[in-house]
Amino acid sequence: MQDLFQTIVNGLLMGGIYSIASIGLTIIFGTIKIVNFAHGEFIMVGMYFTYLTWSLFGGLDPFIGMAFTLPAMFIFGAACYLFVIEPILLGKKNDASLIFATVGLSQVPELL
Repeated sequence: MQDLFQTIVNGLLMGGIYSIASIGLTIIFGTIKIVNFAHGEFIMVGMYFTYLTWSLFGGLDPFIGMAFTLPAMFIFGAACYLFVIEPILLGKKNDASLIFATVGLSQVPELL
């Protein structure tokens, strides 16, 4: 019975992560018409950054660690937009350029 309860809780938590990711993709595509293939990697980097704050500060609650993660990820996302996406948009390139740029951004965490 405990395994069933744990499976249900794990499914709900994973579903919550998937729904947050899909809402983010919908907002990005709905506002600036960019399909961001690096969205999952941005989520992964944010999760690892939160884990880093947890491990560095001796078991800091992840919700408190988000006070460090949110500004850091905002700066990271703004830098990616300013240095990768905006030059393509201002140069009036085709949609394939944006796709290649976001796929390239998705490969950056693998280099780290």
